[in-house]
Amino acid sequence: EYVANVTNCSYVIVRRFVAVDECGNAAWSEQRVYVEDRTPPYFVEAYLPKDITVPCHDIPEPSHLHAQDANNCSDAWVHFAEEKVHFECPNQYTLRRTWTAVDQCGLKTVHVQLVHVVDELAPLISGVPDDHDISASCDHVPHPPKVCARDNCDGEVQLEFFEDKRHGSCPNESTLVRVWAAQDACGNTAAASYQV
Repeated sequence: EYVANVTNCSYVIVRRFVAVDECGNAAWSEQRVYVEDRTPPYFVEAYLPKDITVPCHDIPEPSHLHAQDANNCSDAWVHFAEEKVHFECPNQYTLRRTWTAVDQCGLKTVHVQLVHVVDELAPLISGVPDDHDISASCDHVPHPPKVCARDNCDGEVQLEFFEDKRHGSCPNESTLVRVWAAQDACGNTAAASYQV
């Protein structure tokens, strides 16, 4: 018996059988056993990343997975790839994360995780007076305050400002209704107002 045609992925075991009778007559036969690596590698982690849904400001980092060759227990290479798919709006999409384990013979094992990213929070408007009903004399009407809006996904977002003057019971009496409105890239809206 001997081993022939050895590679990293396969080899051949050659077995020769010889029979000899009492008169020295001989006969022989040969058996060839072809051994191939057909078992793909496996990930060694007990729990592989599952599909999840997360807000756009809290996307987890990809896991670092490791793999071994099932036949000789040597490490296998793990290639990671990530792509954005299924866009609904700029901040709402799905991340397709793919880990591919490859052994020395090119056999592969693939694991896929889908990270569903959502944008469900409206922008936060700040700077609007807490007192929503402010009194002022007609010659000292305060200017609109500096108001800003921030979004958990888009950062600072633009504001629209509206001011509506409503006349009162006499010529010099009126109410100013001041309204700020903001909208993020996925259509979530917020508004804040006060009256003078």
